Amino acid sequence: MSPQELILAPMGLIDVDLTFVIQLVLFLAFFVVMRSLVFKPVLASIELRADKTEKARREARALAARSEELAARYQQEMGAARAKAISARAALRSEGVTRRESVVSEAREASARSLEQVRADVDRQFGAAREQMLLQVDDLARTVARKILGRNV
Repeated sequence: MSPQELILAPMGLIDVDLTFVIQLVLFLAFFVVMRSLVFKPVLASIELRADKTEKARREARALAARSEELAARYQQEMGAARAKAISARAALRSEGVTRRESVVSEAREASARSLEQVRADVDRQFGAAREQMLLQVDDLARTVARKILGRNV
């Protein structure tokens, strides 16, 4: 007996005979069948899933970038619209102030003309009343003197 046989014989672990070769051939055949029927399809499926995941991530990054671009453009357009609205509001306000000043000025002029006309009418009426009073002063003075003195004057 060889030294190897002496070491392995008492253990009885491996008998190298025809059954070992048959088991090895069966294992290799099982491995080849499993590899072609299970391992390759599963690995292909895992790789396909990884590819799809990476593609989805790329698309998500592209969409995020597009979203940021659109948000920036929206903010820019909103800023321009706000500036335009502020400008239009300022223009309307200044136009309103100008119009108000014009209306107030016209109203003041109209009221001044009206006041002047009323004053002229009052002065004219006052003058006419005064002339009538001056005409009647002599008659009134005689009437008062007659009543006070009790005789004709």
